[in-house]
Amino acid sequence: MARLVSYSVVEHKNLAKPTEPSKFYAQAQSTGSVDLDELCERIQGKCTVHGADVAAVFKALEDEIIIGLQRGEIVNLDKLGTLRIGIQSRGAETRKAFTSAFIDGVHVNFRPGKKIERMLLSVDYRKVSRRGKNDLIDIVVDPTDDDSEGPKPFDPGA
Repeated sequence: MARLVSYSVVEHKNLAKPTEPSKFYAQAQSTGSVDLDELCERIQGKCTVHGADVAAVFKALEDEIIIGLQRGEIVNLDKLGTLRIGIQSRGAETRKAFTSAFIDGVHVNFRPGKKIERMLLSVDYRKVSRRGKNDLIDIVVDPTDDDSEGPKPFDPGA
């Protein structure tokens, strides 16, 4: 399977320095999505477990991840990676002045396992046009990007 990460180039202003000119950055662009039914079908084809059983395990896993995160636990999914709660907040002048009113929100941090990290270290990049809400990605050939070798398959066992 190809190890290509599609990206587009987007312009961003530095809001902390509004007088400075904008700069251009890479932004990852998906090539689509895969839903739970498709994942269950794919997994069913790789083992002796029926797709409905895979779906039931996913549902139970979701429930247990939520329970673990609510308890403040780091959820360790072994080789897949870990999940933990992260907090976004504004700064207070002093430790004593900080209250929960400074907290703007929470999110889930995912730290990938070694196999996923190895895959991320070995990706190639493909420049594409920016994707709209319901647009398909159009591949843009960038003559300045040398991709003569082409994509290499990822070997999950490596």
